[in-house]
Amino acid sequence: MEDPVVRSGQFAADDTALMHCPQGLSSEVEQNPHVVVEEGTERYCAGDFHPVYIGDVYNGRYEVLNKIGYGMYSTVWLVRDLRNDGTPRTTYKTLKILSAFCYNQGHDTFEKEILLHLREGDQCHAGYSLINHLLDDFLHDGPNGTHVCLVFHLIGDTLASFGLLFHAHMLPNIVMRRFMIQLLLALDYAHNHGVIHTDIKADNIFLKFRDYSLIENAFLTEVPIPKQDRTEEQYTVVPSYALHNYYFTKDDIENLGEFDIVLGDWGVSSWKTKQLCELIQPVLLRSPEVLVGAPWNEKADFWNLGAVLLEIFRTIMMFTGEAPPDGHYELRQHLAEIVGLFGPFPKTLLDRGDQELVEDMFDDKGYVKNVALGLISGLGAEGRTPGLSPELREAFVSFLRAIMVINPEQRPEPIELLMHPWLHAIRPGVGNCQRGTNGSGEDGENSDDAESDISAEIRNYWKGVTQKCDVCQYAKSRRRVEDIHWDIEASKWTVVIKRTNSDGTLSEKDDVVLSAVRNGAMGFQLAASVQKTGGHLDHYNRGKTWTANSRADDDRMLVPQPIPVITRLGHMFGFPQRAGGLILAQL
Repeated sequence: MEDPVVRSGQFAADDTALMHCPQGLSSEVEQNPHVVVEEGTERYCAGDFHPVYIGDVYNGRYEVLNKIGYGMYSTVWLVRDLRNDGTPRTTYKTLKILSAFCYNQGHDTFEKEILLHLREGDQCHAGYSLINHLLDDFLHDGPNGTHVCLVFHLIGDTLASFGLLFHAHMLPNIVMRRFMIQLLLALDYAHNHGVIHTDIKADNIFLKFRDYSLIENAFLTEVPIPKQDRTEEQYTVVPSYALHNYYFTKDDIENLGEFDIVLGDWGVSSWKTKQLCELIQPVLLRSPEVLVGAPWNEKADFWNLGAVLLEIFRTIMMFTGEAPPDGHYELRQHLAEIVGLFGPFPKTLLDRGDQELVEDMFDDKGYVKNVALGLISGLGAEGRTPGLSPELREAFVSFLRAIMVINPEQRPEPIELLMHPWLHAIRPGVGNCQRGTNGSGEDGENSDDAESDISAEIRNYWKGVTQKCDVCQYAKSRRRVEDIHWDIEASKWTVVIKRTNSDGTLSEKDDVVLSAVRNGAMGFQLAASVQKTGGHLDHYNRGKTWTANSRADDDRMLVPQPIPVITRLGHMFGFPQRAGGLILAQL
């Protein structure tokens, strides 16, 4: 089951859906290029879509303001949360109303169950905040049946259209690397929690909202409200208005390299232990095991991600499957293109596939039979990776070969991919810092000049950070953090603080929390109660980062507690583990 939704900055898009224009709306489309016309009136019938009217309030809480997307199995609406705390982030949200066909008439989908599961998972994982998490869900009874309704935070552009902001529609290398690191962390989070996405494409990768005030100050004032007649016998389709012009300001243009993404649209995702269907993924992005009818698992997501990477980064399709003479799609052609770029299919994979298909398509060496394959440019050809220097092209192609291994059993884990040279983007001073301090944090007597230079580099880096961010004005002394947890409803951190000069504690809610930590001889030493929620740690380590199981002034077991390696990687690359951005920094 695919859920194609228009490029509205909310959910996945399908190009075929963009072309349908019901009568009576074509003039509005011509006058407003941001209008996208979609599902057609025939879908508004018993057992299918629910008729939504602007101003409707759902679940006594969500007031409909406008339509921002649609899909094969849902419509998507901008709503005002009437139980907000006065901030734009908690006021404006996304309401996705599924067709009554979903969940009620034998049409299997795991979307709600998987979203709930992902939301309740390990919030300390670096990939947690890179998932488009479910905020609320409820059932709504309407004239066409009972509908599952899902509520999310607003999200911005998809990577299908984000590239339009750049020259030749190609993302800069630093931006693409950042997004790829985040996608790998998001997939690692999902896979660790038993979930396979199965539908990774540019339309399902979204930019995080950067300025929610634009909804109130721009979108709601500039976008017209559709006229609707509640007395009409046949519901009239409401056009969608894209949000991709309303999630960041012009000032952010200079900071495009700091944008973050989320992996969304889990409508066709599967459990590792219970799969939705045998045929998954967009056709041209399908993994080899799926194409030959072999069993698949979470490793299919990595091939899928690699296949779409070239399309997002360089606007080049990895595969076309176009067969002569008219360029129609053929599986044989698609398989031959894979072989041409990545080599023959291994026998171990073909033995697990559909044997009738395998015998028809492959020879005994794993090459495709009976195909008129023209000249295929290699992965390293300039025409396939335009605009890259020879050194960068070599690193990028090496990454593609690492992630797109035909045999799924040999595809690397996220930890291996994150350490690939193309993605190695650690800040200055990170890595093999030699010991320059002793256990007390004071300068060691035997430090040589090189070690002193490293210590000075680290000290100067953080001095610059504190000055740039004017951290000192927010500093609070004689306090220690007893507990930090993310309030998903309020979109704020709840921090429980103990005053060190008294027995009292207090609780505060903040958008951002900075907690200073010391740098010991073996690396950052974090008390466990803080480490478990640390979202951003610049990682200047002399050895493996570890955490004590208590504070220095408490009873302590002399056994270090290692930080999981994937969490350390999230720290090293500087991505917040949860929305709101808890920052742990050495000051």
